[in-house]
Amino acid sequence: MRFHGPMPQFQEHWQQFKAYLQDKGLFREDLQPVSIFFDSPMITPPGLYRHDCAVIGTGQDWSGTGLYPHVFPEGRYVNIRHTGSYDLVLAAYAWISIDWINQTGEAFAPDSNGGYEFYRTAPWDPAAGSQDLDIVLPLEF
Repeated sequence: MRFHGPMPQFQEHWQQFKAYLQDKGLFREDLQPVSIFFDSPMITPPGLYRHDCAVIGTGQDWSGTGLYPHVFPEGRYVNIRHTGSYDLVLAAYAWISIDWINQTGEAFAPDSNGGYEFYRTAPWDPAAGSQDLDIVLPLEF
């Protein structure tokens, strides 16, 4: 499900996505949430940032929901774990996009997706106050 807006609104987007899944009878506590990004938070103005709230396929029937499957492209990726407030996740993106990329000589894949966030804790739970997630960004071959 596509959303637009700054990163601080993402938890609200996830709550809307959870409500949608509940309304369709598809929500389960064991769902693996994934954000699919189409823009870089280091470049794109916050109000124009696009991301899809998604879950890893579970074998459920998603027909009639307006949701569609996403195939993760083959390739090389860098993965960094972020544990803490989602308000601080931009610092993790800055470190990987500036410090890590310059130290390693790697390059991000051009014209690629913006990357992913694989959540280890439910992003729709406002009581959590903290997130545990993996930031996964595509690299050149």
